[in-house]
Amino acid sequence: MKPARWNSGLLRLIMSNNIFVYHFTKKQNITSILQNGLKHGTKYNTLDSQFRAGANYFYLTPSHDCMNYKNNNDYECLQISVDKNLCVVGNMDLISSAFYNFMMEKKNASLYNYRKLVKMFDSTAVAYDFYETGYFRTPEAIIQNDILPNVIEIIKPNEVTSNFINNRELYNKKLEQKLYELTLSNVQFKNIYTMIKFLEENKIIKKIALHDDSFGLLQSYIVNDTSEFFTVELE
Repeated sequence: MKPARWNSGLLRLIMSNNIFVYHFTKKQNITSILQNGLKHGTKYNTLDSQFRAGANYFYLTPSHDCMNYKNNNDYECLQISVDKNLCVVGNMDLISSAFYNFMMEKKNASLYNYRKLVKMFDSTAVAYDFYETGYFRTPEAIIQNDILPNVIEIIKPNEVTSNFINNRELYNKKLEQKLYELTLSNVQFKNIYTMIKFLEENKIIKKIALHDDSFGLLQSYIVNDTSEFFTVELE
C-alpha cells in the first residue's frame, strides 16, 4: 500500500494552527528534554485549578518571563511549536494571589478566600485566539499535553519578536485609565498610587494579595461591585 499523501491545502491549514510558546529551564535539564520532551503534569500545588492541574505552563513570548530567567546564565530558553487549539491563556497574577491567600490561611491572615480566586482564574482563562495583548499583566499559556522533543528548540530569548511583547506596558496603561473611571471624579490624581488610595478609602476596591515577581512588589485587588481583578506594580 502506498503511503497517504497530504492534500497541500489541508497541510497548510494544519500548519497554520501552530504557534510558538516559550519555557525556561536549567541547562542541566536540556539533554533530557531534547531526548524525552516535556511530560504534562507538575510537582507544584495547583490549588485544584481545572486548567493548571496536570498541565505544562509556558510564556507567550520570552519577554513575559516574570522570574528573570532570561538574565540567568544557568537557564536556557526553549521555543516550542504547538497547536494553538490546545492552548489556554490564564492570568498568572490571579493564581499567584490565590496561592498567597492559601499560604496565609494557615496563619489565619488570609485577605480573601483562595478557592474563589482559583475559580476566578479558571473562569477568566481564554482560548489562545481570544487573548488580546494587555488583557492580563502576566499571561501564561497552559497546555495539558505532553510536548514531544521534535517540536522543541533552544533559542536566544532577546531575538524573539512577537505581537505580545508590549503586553505588560499596555496592561498598565489600560489599568490606569480603568482606575480613573472608577473614581467617578474630576480630581486630577498625581499618579496611579494616589488613585489606588482614594479607591481603597472609599471602599470601591479591596486589597486581596501582596506578592512579587522580577518587576518588583505587587498588590492585587478586587473591585467590590463587580469582583473584577487587577494587579498593580508598586513603586
